[in-house]
Amino acid sequence: MPIATLTFNLPEEQAEYDLSIRGSGYHSVLWDYDQLLRQKCKYGDDEMACHFRELLWDTMKEHGIDIYEEG
Repeated sequence: MPIATLTFNLPEEQAEYDLSIRGSGYHSVLWDYDQLLRQKCKYGDDEMACHFRELLWDTMKEHGIDIYEEG
């Protein structure tokens, strides 16, 4: 089984370290927000929610983020 190790020079790289250990939380926020917009778009016929969901997906794509991707 492959193993990956991240190394940070603390305290200089504290911000980068904090971002890396909070990754699952950031993923959860994006997932929850996407699902909220999806519900409003699909079941509430909310054009603004559809627009913001598109913007969210476009921004994630620009940054190489896919919240449905496993691993």
